[in-house]
This record gives sequence, C-alpha cells and structure tokens, in this order.
Amino acid sequence: SHGGGSGWSSRDLPGDYRALWQSPAGDAWAVGLGGVMAHWDGASWNVITPPPPAWGVEPAKAIWANTPSDAWAASNGAVSLDFQHWNGSTWTKSSISAGDATYAFVNQLWGSAPDDVWAVGSAGDQTVARILHYDGTKWSVAYDRSSTDKSSFDGVWGTSKSNVWFAGDAPNTPKSAILVHWDGHAMKQVSVPGPTDGELVALGGTSKDDVWLSGNVNLQATIRHYDGASWSVAYTGQAGFITSIYAATPDDAWAVGIEGGALHWNGTTWSKPATKLPRDIGYLWGSSGSDIWGGGLFGAVLHYDGSAWSPLQVTNASVVGVAGTGPNDVWLL
Repeated sequence: SHGGGSGWSSRDLPGDYRALWQSPAGDAWAVGLGGVMAHWDGASWNVITPPPPAWGVEPAKAIWANTPSDAWAASNGAVSLDFQHWNGSTWTKSSISAGDATYAFVNQLWGSAPDDVWAVGSAGDQTVARILHYDGTKWSVAYDRSSTDKSSFDGVWGTSKSNVWFAGDAPNTPKSAILVHWDGHAMKQVSVPGPTDGELVALGGTSKDDVWLSGNVNLQATIRHYDGASWSVAYTGQAGFITSIYAATPDDAWAVGIEGGALHWNGTTWSKPATKLPRDIGYLWGSSGSDIWGGGLFGAVLHYDGSAWSPLQVTNASVVGVAGTGPNDVWLL
C-alpha cells in the first residue's frame, strides 16, 4: 500500500514478500520467499522475472538501496549465501569466497556509501555471529563471534563509515546480548550495561552521540542509550519485546514492539502514551516528529501527527515493513 497525508492506494504483487527498502531518491524494493523481488521505479511496481541469477529458494529478507542504480540484496540459500547487486538495469551476483558464504545467513543490510555496505547474520550452521563488509570491490568477513549453539547479529545502524553499531545475541545459557562497534579502523565488542539475558537487536538514533538499542531481557521490554561516551539503561519495564525505534530528535523518540504497545521518549524518560495502542506494532518509520507511521499484525496501521496516534484501515494483511521519503510518500508492505 502507498500513501501518506493525501490518502492511500493498494498494489497487488504476486509472491510472499518479507522486506522493504526505499532509497532517498524514492525508488523502492521488496523481496521475499523463493527469491521474489519487485521494484518501484516511481511510476509502477515491476516484478523481476526471472529472479536474479543463482538466487536461493529460501527467503531473501535483506535489501538496501542507496540510489536507483545502487542496491544490494541477500538470499539465504539452503547451503550458500548469495549477494546480488543492482546497477540500474540488471542484477549481478557479487564476489564472495565460498568459505565465507557456506551455511551463512543475512538478517539485515545497511550502508553509508557505494563502497561501504554491511551485512549481519550468522554462519557455520548458525553457530557463528557474523558481520560482512563490502568495500566497493568484494564482500569479506569483518567480524566473527563463535559459540556452541545458535548465535547471530540481527541489527546494524550507523551514521558514517567510521561509526557503525552491530547488535545480536549468543546462547551463553541463557541468551546473552552482543554489541560491537566499528570506528573506521577496528571492531570492538562493547559491554552492555544492565542485565543482558536476552536479545538486544533493534538499533536507531539521530547522531553518533544519540544511539538507541532495544529488545527483550528477562522477558521484559528494554531500551539502552548511548550518549557518545557510554551506554546506560534507559528503560526496563513491561513484558514484551521492543522491535523498532524511530528517533526524530534527541528529545523525541518512539519505540514499539510485540506485546509491548508503544513508548515515548521526551528527552528525560520513556513513558506510555495516553491512548493505548495495539500491542503488536512491529515497525516504525517517520519523516519528522509530527509524521510517524507504524505497522504490525492483522493489518494494524497507525499514524502519529505530533499530538495523537490514529488507526487507519489500509490493509487486512499483517504489515512486515514501512518505508518512505516524506509525508506523502510512504509504503506499507
């Protein structure tokens, strides 16, 4: 569905889509099960047929686009990971060594430039939490953290080539959160304050001195904050899992998640809004503090205008992605 302040319209796409990304230029990509892929060129959605070469049958759930002629997607094949690059007209399989790709999975892609793209996930039959990097020429392993059971990086977010954060979890009986930082020269594992018995996977922020990390610890929704010098526990409370954070400014941020409803940051504390929101809003996107969109299970779609959240009847299907470029250009997948 596409819309915003001027209303909504729906487009039907064949296939089961799991991830959405819109570039700053306005073109959008959707990817999903069996390698299905569709592209919005500003006028219409075009399904890529056939899928990119060597595309796996497993879900392609990671997509990132920088410009209409520079996009990346990752397919989690049954045996080997495939990276594909879009140059504006065709998809091409990218170079990655067989050893780095075998039994590897990607959960998220993020980049700051055409020669600085990151992929996070797992490898080694999911016993290794892995970070991969593209330098403009090839993909290579940037960081591995091995464990005895399933482990992965699930979130990546940054502000530049020299400031990128990575979040994940490892099964150190019980699960333990992992936080790693790239400063442009080296990777460093960073201690997370407070309890870490769970998953801290959602990252977001407004600058290098205002970074948010959220998830679930000890069956409670939790949020941590970095102020440029150190991390602190900003919120731990209700049962649930914070899956998405949108920060408009350092004094204005929203967090949503499974069973967790919504929370608002006013620069001092996180608190629940006066109006109760549906529990399972899993995705947020905003253009400003007065234009925020949320989507979740069973067709739940909400809009915040700076004063209050309002429900909208846009779709009956569960929303698995929200992206946009402005108040009148928003996509729900």
